[in-house]
Parts: sequence; structure tokens; C-alpha cells
Amino acid sequence: MDIYVNATGKKYYKPNQITLNFDFNCKNTDYEATLSNGVENVTNYLAFLNKLGFKKEEIKTLSFRVTESRFYNETIKKYEKDGYLFQQNVKLKFDYDMEKLSKLMEETSKLQNPPLYYISFNLKDNKTAEQDLISLAYKEAEFQAQAVANAAGKKLKECAKISFEPFTSALVSPTSFERDMCFKKSERFGTSTSEQIQQTFVPED
Repeated sequence: MDIYVNATGKKYYKPNQITLNFDFNCKNTDYEATLSNGVENVTNYLAFLNKLGFKKEEIKTLSFRVTESRFYNETIKKYEKDGYLFQQNVKLKFDYDMEKLSKLMEETSKLQNPPLYYISFNLKDNKTAEQDLISLAYKEAEFQAQAVANAAGKKLKECAKISFEPFTSALVSPTSFERDMCFKKSERFGTSTSEQIQQTFVPED
């Protein structure tokens, strides 16, 4: 008698890493000015991050481009050149630290020309988590097979074959954090923006 079972491993993890994606954008009619202004904005912000204690190796550029900007002219029914666009995406990863994150958010909000950014919470060691989940799935499958064997009055032998589907689950917290969330200093309780973020925000596992 052959017994075939399917099982799933499920486990929740607390995030231990914070990832920020920064989008730097600027526009100018002149190519050289667009490139120069864009690079200057990025360079200044990276220096700002360094002053906050972030290391150079924690900051990586994911994409960089300067493209021609075009718009559709309804009058003449054709696209026309409208200067140039500078776009650069930078990723920053660091160990989970809400105090460090809230400080970055608070200080960035004070800048005259801050970049757009998106925050996600994830795991540093995805491979170990995936191994844990596969192990849980195997144990669940073994339990199901034993239950079927018992019900059929059979003795379960060693597992003859194992097949795992590709691991596609993203080990990232579903929590979202918008850059424009409103935090203002409370005169009544004397709490700063940084303190409010730490007190009111806990990412989901």
C-alpha cells in the first residue's frame, strides 16, 4: 500500500532587519544640470546618513539613469521633449532598531529636499527560516501518513520519496510604513516625533 500526502509548514517570525528604499528624482531642461543636481542630492543624503551612524557598506545603489522627459502635446498631437529626468534608487539595510529608524525619519523630515522612501521589515537569514519551514512541512506530512496508516491497519515504513515545491513565500512583514505619516510634537506630553514612532508602531510578524 502506497500512501501519498501533502503538507505545509507554517511559522511566524519577528522581523530582525529593516530595509529602506530611497528614490531620488530631479528634473532640469539641461542634461548636464540634471545629472549634476541629481548626483549632488544623492551625495548630500548619503553624507547625512553617515552622520546618523549608517555605514557605507549598508547602502547600495540598485538603479541609476538619466532619461529624456517627454510630454504629449494635444495641440499638435505628438510627443515633445521636456528636459531630462534623473532617477536613482538606493537601498539601506540594517539590524532591526526602531530608535535608529525613528531618528532617521525625524531628521529626514527636516531636510529641504528629502528623497521618497519606502520601509519594509524582514529577516536577515532567509535560508535558515526556509529550512525550518521545510522541516515543519515534513513532520506534518509524516504525521498525516501515520494517521492514514493507522486507519488502514498498516505499519508505516520509511519515507520512499519526497518532493518539495519551490519556495515562493516572501519572508517580509505585511506592515507598511508611509513616509508622509503625520507625527507632530506633543506639547501636552512632551513627546518628540522619534518617541511617537517608537511608542505607536510595532511591525507585524
